[in-house]
Amino acid sequence: AVQAGLADRMVGGAHVLHLTEELEAKAAATAAAEMKLAQAEAELELLRATQQAERQKNETLTEEQHKAMSKMSSRMKDIALAYEAARATHKTEVELLTKKHTKTASQLEEKLVAAKIKHDEMVAAEADAHRA
Repeated sequence: AVQAGLADRMVGGAHVLHLTEELEAKAAATAAAEMKLAQAEAELELLRATQQAERQKNETLTEEQHKAMSKMSSRMKDIALAYEAARATHKTEVELLTKKHTKTASQLEEKLVAAKIKHDEMVAAEADAHRA
């Protein structure tokens, strides 16, 4: 019975370790996603600066230049929308993972405490049996 209690503790500890490794992997994925978001922000800023420079350079644009500016503006809007969507999705995923791992860790901690109590009771009962 004591060995079963110890085995429960070892399994619980291994599960906590696995969850910790999984959370670290998610943190690495989060960092990569944040780098991609930063890259998208930089591209968006570059496009904005380019557009502003073009506006200042040419007060009168030809039809062809108007089309190019329109495409650039449309692309900027698409990038901005994609960036916002990616940012919102990333934030939601991180929140969900954090909640999941917090809940799982709490459940494991409760199981480990219960196993320790059971183990302690079994050790006390065994000690009482030896005394009797």
